[in-house]
Amino acid sequence: MIKLQRYIARLIVTLFLIQALSLNARTTQSPTTTSLPSTLCDNLTGQTAGVQQRLNQYNDLFRGRQCIVLSADPIEDTAELINRTPENTVILLSSNIIHGATSTPSVTPATTKKPVNYFIDSHIFIKGGMDIIGAADDGFEIVISLWPSFDQHYMVRMGYHFDFQFGETRDSHIKHVTFQPILPDNSSPIHTIIFAECTNRRLFVDNNVFYLPNWIGVRLDCREPLDAAANNLRPGPGLQFINNTVLADSINSNGDVHIPVYALYIFLPEIENQSRRVFVIENTFQGKMGDVGHFDLGPGSSMDIFRNSVDIDNYGMTLQQMHGTIVRKGGFILVGHSEPAKEPPLYNLAGNQIHVTGTAINVEALIELALACNQLRAFKLWRQTKREHRFKAADPLPLAGECEKPVNSTAAMATTRPPGLCQIVNTWTADINSTATALSGLSNVEGQFNFDPVVCVTVNASSVSITTPVTTSSVATNTITGLSVMTFLALLLNL
Repeated sequence: MIKLQRYIARLIVTLFLIQALSLNARTTQSPTTTSLPSTLCDNLTGQTAGVQQRLNQYNDLFRGRQCIVLSADPIEDTAELINRTPENTVILLSSNIIHGATSTPSVTPATTKKPVNYFIDSHIFIKGGMDIIGAADDGFEIVISLWPSFDQHYMVRMGYHFDFQFGETRDSHIKHVTFQPILPDNSSPIHTIIFAECTNRRLFVDNNVFYLPNWIGVRLDCREPLDAAANNLRPGPGLQFINNTVLADSINSNGDVHIPVYALYIFLPEIENQSRRVFVIENTFQGKMGDVGHFDLGPGSSMDIFRNSVDIDNYGMTLQQMHGTIVRKGGFILVGHSEPAKEPPLYNLAGNQIHVTGTAINVEALIELALACNQLRAFKLWRQTKREHRFKAADPLPLAGECEKPVNSTAAMATTRPPGLCQIVNTWTADINSTATALSGLSNVEGQFNFDPVVCVTVNASSVSITTPVTTSSVATNTITGLSVMTFLALLLNL
């Protein structure tokens, strides 16, 4: 009898494990099916104009690799097709349409191009070295859309929850694709468009268009510990988010109307000493959303935020607020740590044009911030939480080279300034009905930020020390030439 009970117990455990493994395979990996036939990219001939353009444009990236060219089919699950392809494969999404025309996206498109919809009924899993490239002909755009039966949280996934997979080192690219997670009834069933977890490779996301869903556009979230400087073969996850357009509007969910929470969410608090792996450069953020980005880095790590154009409306409630969570809405949330013995993370902000209706920059805990040649407009520039932790204004001069290229053709602020200190000055404009100065909301800060003196002379001298440059004649000449007067803000509280 005891043996029978043990047998039954083992059988139950075995069935449970089989079910769990099956569920894990469905949610994190592609099903084990026959791979799609591929062709050496160098040998592709007779392709559409759009595919041939990408083959020529990314010749160095594709050389020696296998390519698969797909056509849009409204009765085919594109995710299932992509998940059948092996790693290190280039997937080209052509504007060729089979089985009739596809439906139009449910919101106003970012361009006047005709959409070519690739529908998915499950998430796409990005294997090592896999690239997804939109290859539309002129006048068309490649759109990845949801079937109404889609019931998963993410459109695209990469990485693993509790495992870095250090043997995987091949980077992946997602280019020239419009992500449309909004259904015709203006609802969105997903949490995040692209969700990357713990990996040992980089994800390049560039030249795409994102319509924000309920919560987040692109999320890099790894909570495993790693010293990225200990072994150059184990640098950890990387994200390069470059030249994308992110659009947001109010979303319906169960009858409630709310705004998306974040365009970007980068959460790497346990990865220390990581540099040159995370970039947010030359993107455009428009519409209604809670925040452009929530960034949380580990001790000694850094990221670059350069030449982005932000024009967003923070008015409205997010799903978090609807559930009673306190939300800090604005532009960028920069989070550090609370361990004074460890080096704080460094955030480099240069050449950005930021206009929000909330707070432009939220600072939390110990961080370093280099601020160069940014144009900032908001109701308030700063919000500093956990003020018992000092944060440091880092030297902005190393970022002067990032100021030379304007965000858009209409932004010439960085091209007319002489080199040197004048090149890295920031400008601050309080939004309508705001009386905030350039330093309102800051305390316990070490160092100095450089702003246009027209704004800075109004700062309360009892809370900060204001000085003018008296270093060398060359610096003084540049200052007078560029701005008439250059005011330095020396923040010396609690030193």
